[in-house]
Amino acid sequence: MALSRRTGQRFQASIWPGFVDAMTGLLLVLMFLLTIFMVVQFVLRETISGQESQLDELAAEVGALADALGLEERENSQLQARLGALSATLGTTQDTLEQAQADLVEDSVIFLPLDFRWNINKFLRHIKIKKIIWIDSEIWPNWLVISNNKKIKNILVNGRLSNKSFSRWKNFSSFSKLLGSQYSLIFAKGPEDKKKFEIIFDREALYHGNLKFYQKLNLKNDKKNIICFASIHREEFENIIQIIENLDLNSIERIIIIPRHIHFSSKLKSMIKNFYSNKIFISEKFGENDVAYETSKLTFMGGSLFEHGGQNPIEPLSKGCFVLSGQYINNFSEIYTDLEDLSLAKVFNEKNNQEIGSAINKYIDMKLDNEANIKDYFNLNIKQLSSIINKVEEC
Repeated sequence: MALSRRTGQRFQASIWPGFVDAMTGLLLVLMFLLTIFMVVQFVLRETISGQESQLDELAAEVGALADALGLEERENSQLQARLGALSATLGTTQDTLEQAQADLVEDSVIFLPLDFRWNINKFLRHIKIKKIIWIDSEIWPNWLVISNNKKIKNILVNGRLSNKSFSRWKNFSSFSKLLGSQYSLIFAKGPEDKKKFEIIFDREALYHGNLKFYQKLNLKNDKKNIICFASIHREEFENIIQIIENLDLNSIERIIIIPRHIHFSSKLKSMIKNFYSNKIFISEKFGENDVAYETSKLTFMGGSLFEHGGQNPIEPLSKGCFVLSGQYINNFSEIYTDLEDLSLAKVFNEKNNQEIGSAINKYIDMKLDNEANIKDYFNLNIKQLSSIINKVEEC
């Protein structure tokens, strides 16, 4: 019996360590499984939370898209309404255009300086006209011949012919007569031009006044001592500067210089001494002539200090200026003769610029009293405009 108890005790003592090992292993397995479960649970929770955030963002985007779609629908409705209004307006405009085209007269006034056969034929294929009125124009051979062959009537109004052109056309007598026969009517701008046209064309030319006189008069006798040098050619810049150097600048309030070609203004500025900069204004853009003439007492017309033929004095005259000029005025000699007879202009025959400058000083302080003479002179030259209109309409 004693042996049996000892044997049982030894057996029990040998089982306990194994049991402890088994329980420890099981516990480790459970802990491992629990750890995996917790990790999986954490990952799933984070994934679900991220998806919820994404779903919220997507829901917000869907809401924004819905709002944008509603806005686009409203704008589309507005655009459709505007399109309907524009369609109605376009229909009205087309009706108005068709009515205007129906009301257009058949006569046309055309300015086209390109005298090339290909250009003329192409133009006349697209434009249907019956009359071409050439205003203040010289002779364009191709236009005259081609248009006349197409039964288009050519009418020259206020025609001019410089001495240089007159001499050139006289050397081609037969050709000149051919071109003259292409005109249905010829109205010269002056008696001298009338004679020139009749000589080279060997046919009748008419004179019923100069269209340049048809402008609004703005006459003032209380002008300040301002001098305008107008239509000054580049070849005259040095001459004008020499004339200015001999003017009595103390008696002159201002000097205005208007170059014939505005793009040469900077060149003229570079030639003017700083001493004169506070007295002299040089025009650098188009459209300032009228303002200059309206404020100036004296206007010196360019193109008259070298063999160019002068510039037309009618525009400054219409603003009440006393007109001055150099000796080379053969293109406007008749007008200047009339103006000198009426004490409305002075032509300087001096070739010396210093003498011209000194002579101008005599007119600086003159009192203008030319309003009546200017009005009479313009009325005399415009009274026959109706004759030109009637003959053009009858042609």
